[in-house]
Amino acid sequence: MKSRLKKEHHPDLEFVKKHNADHLNKDWQIPEGALWEQSDVVHDILTFLAEQMIVMNKEKQKEIRGFLNWFEGYNRIKIEDMKNKTKIKSYYGLNWNEFLDILVQNESKITKRNINDLKIKEHIEGEYENSLAKLNPLLDKIKSTDRLINQIVYKLYGLTDEEIAIVERENS
Repeated sequence: MKSRLKKEHHPDLEFVKKHNADHLNKDWQIPEGALWEQSDVVHDILTFLAEQMIVMNKEKQKEIRGFLNWFEGYNRIKIEDMKNKTKIKSYYGLNWNEFLDILVQNESKITKRNINDLKIKEHIEGEYENSLAKLNPLLDKIKSTDRLINQIVYKLYGLTDEEIAIVERENS
């Protein structure tokens, strides 16, 4: 691994001169002919991606909480009191018919709303679809970012295609 992280990068001399000439960079001068630490670049990229993952996961949790709070308020029932509460809390992994089936299973518990009323079903479906419209692109972005982080780590450790396949098989 050390061979991948040694100082190997020679910055462009014109870039260094231009950088050093800028008065805004007086505290961050680059020595001419210096080697740059490659691990700094990798570290910065991984740090940035990790920060993005945190932001995206917070957005995801906020949207999930928002929908579930709306659902509880609209139906005047606590999800904890319902059957299949784990599936309800992971509604974004269900299609509408699967979600509706869970609501029908809880029909006797949802006493403040007639879950079979078409207008009520349509209203719940509309909110469900609105939430998924926000979550699905976010979930795709989280998955892509996670994949990118994995690819960087695989390169950093010099894993072969076979080793990558083993790691990914074990993580799926």
